[in-house]
Amino acid sequence: MEGREMIVTALDSPPFVIMGRELPDGGAEGNTGTDYLFVEAMARTLNFTFRTIQPEDCNYGYPQPDGNVTGMIGLVARREANVALGGIAVNDKRDTVIDYVYPYMDAPLCVYSRSPKQKSQALAVLSPFTREVKVSNDRASGPWLKVLWDAVESFMDRGSVYSGTLTAVLAIPAYEKPIDSLDDLPKAVADGFTIGVVRDSTNEYVFKILTEKFVFLIDDIEFIIAAERLGGRRKFNYGHECFYPQGAAFPVPSGAPYREIFSKLTLRLVAGGFYKKWEADAIWNYTRGSEVEAAEESETNALTLTHLQGKTWVMRVNEKREGEPADVVKDVG
Repeated sequence: MEGREMIVTALDSPPFVIMGRELPDGGAEGNTGTDYLFVEAMARTLNFTFRTIQPEDCNYGYPQPDGNVTGMIGLVARREANVALGGIAVNDKRDTVIDYVYPYMDAPLCVYSRSPKQKSQALAVLSPFTREVKVSNDRASGPWLKVLWDAVESFMDRGSVYSGTLTAVLAIPAYEKPIDSLDDLPKAVADGFTIGVVRDSTNEYVFKILTEKFVFLIDDIEFIIAAERLGGRRKFNYGHECFYPQGAAFPVPSGAPYREIFSKLTLRLVAGGFYKKWEADAIWNYTRGSEVEAAEESETNALTLTHLQGKTWVMRVNEKREGEPADVVKDVG
């Protein structure tokens, strides 16, 4: 491959490929990203040059029923490009028209959904009480609202156990239960959520999470970047369970004579820790702004009048009950 020019097909797909752009000061940034750094390292080692092209349809590509092959995979299959970049998943359909070099990454699927919504705190003043306390009816002491009001009044004293518990409840907001694992999916479907996987545009499916009741199964790296494009990761819930690791590798034309040497170099770069370093740097550079925003939004909230609505409600209803005839009050339960 000494002195040869290679044709590389790539699409802007951070952190794998980050296309160059013009800077406000009139300068320019060159192409970068994990896959791009891979090819640069190979070019230095094998002493070849390369230039980058993009497919006209701007797709990754698949073999079609009519025999046509779209996107970057099509360019490689027709030998119009020597290699494709972009975190391209290894799968059986693509394998019928191209070959892969040694996989450099395993990307498991994870469960992603919208961030749990904050629960109403209008009755938060009552939250430290158990359900039994809330519904009890001590006839010896009067109607339950009166008992509850007396309890709130006494427990609000400084230094009481209730006071400390209430402060913690009100200062730290409560949220809906998140969709975190495969075990949570049946309940999510019963609650009206749709389960989706990637077909064409990752951004389209990630956007659905924000606008519909939608749960997305996708690899973690691809989702992180897509979420950044749609306003930041803080808007989404990242499931704790991942499954079905799927390899990513560089597609090359079937029978390409350089496939073996590319595989050996890929294995060396992965084993030497270069890929993980490039990946961490690329993700950090792309997402560091939202990390600061998320940290700022995670601070505890100040108490507002909303938090005290529960106490006011108990007081007003209790006053109304005290004005009713004794036989009516007695039967309230």
